Amino acid sequence: MRTVGLELGGRELRAVVGEHRRGRWQLLEAAVEPLPDEPAARRAALSSFVERLGRSAQIIVGVPLSECSVRLVSFPPTGAENLARLARVEAESHFALPAEGLDFGWAVVESAGGQTEVAVAVCRRERLAQLLAPLREAGLSPQQVGVSAIALANLYGPEARRRGQALAVLQLADGVGELVLLDAAGGLRLVRAVPGETVALGQEVRRSLQAFGATGGPAVTRLLLCGAEGCVNHVGLAEAVGVPVELADPWAALGAALPVAEQTTPYSVATGLMLQGAEVALPVDLARREPTAGERQARSRSTVSWVLAGLLALVIVAGGCFLGAARQRAVEAAALAARVTRLQKQLEQVGGETPEFLALLAATRDRVRTESAWLDVLRQMAQRLPGEVSIEEWTCDRERGMTLRGQARSVTTVALALQVLNELARFDGARLESCDQITVGKETLYNFLITCPPPPAKGAKRAAGGAS
Repeated sequence: MRTVGLELGGRELRAVVGEHRRGRWQLLEAAVEPLPDEPAARRAALSSFVERLGRSAQIIVGVPLSECSVRLVSFPPTGAENLARLARVEAESHFALPAEGLDFGWAVVESAGGQTEVAVAVCRRERLAQLLAPLREAGLSPQQVGVSAIALANLYGPEARRRGQALAVLQLADGVGELVLLDAAGGLRLVRAVPGETVALGQEVRRSLQAFGATGGPAVTRLLLCGAEGCVNHVGLAEAVGVPVELADPWAALGAALPVAEQTTPYSVATGLMLQGAEVALPVDLARREPTAGERQARSRSTVSWVLAGLLALVIVAGGCFLGAARQRAVEAAALAARVTRLQKQLEQVGGETPEFLALLAATRDRVRTESAWLDVLRQMAQRLPGEVSIEEWTCDRERGMTLRGQARSVTTVALALQVLNELARFDGARLESCDQITVGKETLYNFLITCPPPPAKGAKRAAGGAS
């Protein structure tokens, strides 16, 4: 299927059209469209441009870093579902807005050293709706909404990994810059906005490269320059930064070619966005999947049909269950009466407790031991969790597992509580059900709810081992 990578700039639009065939990209077209200042003419130009390129294709739109925010956050290792909840809490904490006012996407950068590094991209929903309004007015809805800096990381990450060298990528457009640092394995290490003016730009880039090396990162020996203004002053920039500056070639990095008369450097972001139509290292997507009117109507009709069918089946099953339960109760009553008679005879013959009574005592003893083991779980948690965690409610059940409700002072502490529970090896995996941010005076707290399902029964484990 044709994919359009569309970069939403302040003064112009850039698009790259390609198709993913047999594991490789085939470039079909590259185009640029200047945007007038007058709002009505601007919307008309955008609609015409996208409609010409995007009909019967999936559109991947990119917003600049100035319209959103990208943060790299480290969490203790946990499941994908818990990571999604922790990333959402991080996004809400950073913007101090509820989830209803934000659109966010996240992707795992690296899982090593007992930590999971996650890239979280956040944009205010109101602003994102304004940026995408011209597309929706033209009847086009993007399949994904990416971030220009993440698109650059997806495009040039394989090149850094192939060379085994750390790489800096600088995007210049609309008078501002975006700096992306990639390590020797192609992993994202820094994303930040920088000024577009040459002197200040060189100072900020040099400072970022020095800070990256001071934290133990490899020395950056190359800087790729791209963007609509990327081929203007790269000679002076190289002197200010202190490392060689090269003009980026997105299509060479992609291993494809598209013969056009103009410079390919400005198409880096659009090419990186196009890649998100296939598999990429950082599939960050700010778009929320909203069903169409037709899908809602079909879903509504399907729901009504299923409800009617379910009610009819429920009536039939209820009648059958009632008759079956009456028969079963009669059989059980007769069996219990016979058992009582038999036990009375055995008791008279033995003159003491029956084997059934002794078995009942053993079962009661085992149940008491099992339930008392929950106190050991609570004791170990109290020893390993920091003092900033308070447990407000703790319930346990041998059949349903454990429920833990409490309050912490940071998201990382909540993730540590999950890690401690999983390391106890008493449950089938701890699950973060909710994590809500509240403000008390000047302090920010997090109310969390964790559930731990019980481990499989010992009998089930033995049966599984015998079957294997």
